[in-house]
Amino acid sequence: MISQGMYDTKPPSHILDQDLDENMVVLPPITTDYERSAIGHATFKYRLVLIFRKIFDASNLVTPISYDEVMGLEKLLLDALEEIPEYFQARSIHVLNSGSISQKVRGFSIEMTYLKSRCFLHRKFLSEAESLQKHSYSVKACVDSSILILQYQNYMTNETAPDRPLHGMKWIASSLMTYDFLLAATLLCLYLGQLMATEGKPMLGL
Repeated sequence: MISQGMYDTKPPSHILDQDLDENMVVLPPITTDYERSAIGHATFKYRLVLIFRKIFDASNLVTPISYDEVMGLEKLLLDALEEIPEYFQARSIHVLNSGSISQKVRGFSIEMTYLKSRCFLHRKFLSEAESLQKHSYSVKACVDSSILILQYQNYMTNETAPDRPLHGMKWIASSLMTYDFLLAATLLCLYLGQLMATEGKPMLGL
């Protein structure tokens, strides 16, 4: 990923096609009516991706960040999600069963970005058995997010099958997205392995 300090491109302004004409000499005012707007979705997803960039960088540091810093990034991520209008979010599989195809795709995209970010942020706490108790919040956040990612994978696999509504969008659940599914499956396997390593000790009720 490219760090913010390596580019000077600004995020797109929320200006719709109908606001533009060939004779204009200045840009029109930015609209705040984000609903059904592709650029509105891109703007909010961009804010989530900026937080993911911070999380990604922190996870690759030679000296691990403190747990307080981890929770600081968690708050940034949750705050960014809360700012996203509901019509751009999925929040659950059931929400994807209604709405237009574009709404489903945008909701899926936002949710996957959020869940992947949480997995990256908290995954290191699955690497040692003793962390399962000490950092129970992070363990639960990582496990819950991984389970949801795999549930979304199952949903997209079914809905992109022939004669299903999202068949034309099958490319969304392939290529780079496959790595998100593999990440979730790997983290759950790691968690189960750590549970086996601590067999006989009181564990989380996940």
